[in-house]
Amino acid sequence: MGEAGADPRGCHQFLEDVGCGGLQYVEDVQRVYMAKVRLEIVPWLTRAFGKQGLGRLVLEHEIEDGEILGRLLRDLAVQYEEFGEVAFDKSLKKSSGVVNVGLNNRIIEWEQEWTIQVRDGDTVIIMPAYVGG
Repeated sequence: MGEAGADPRGCHQFLEDVGCGGLQYVEDVQRVYMAKVRLEIVPWLTRAFGKQGLGRLVLEHEIEDGEILGRLLRDLAVQYEEFGEVAFDKSLKKSSGVVNVGLNNRIIEWEQEWTIQVRDGDTVIIMPAYVGG
């Protein structure tokens, strides 16, 4: 008991209905814990999320705890089509380089999007890319 991944009800980790709320467990399947993250979208990108006006848009978004940042961004691109058109180059199937993403006050390189996990309580900031010197 108390170990990471342990079943708090004492159910076995193999396929067997043991009366734990009718749930069945399969070996090597991890439980899905939901997490809430704060999304902050900086103006000019707010329109891509359906907001009119000049202010910053703040949303709460539910994800699987530990979800990969790139998956979250791609899910947002599907949910908010205009954001997807700005943020991703569909022909190359990668980011367009027009948008920067910050996680907990740290800018994330687009190459790292598939290695960084997002956790409950994290803040993801979506902003225009800044270039130049």
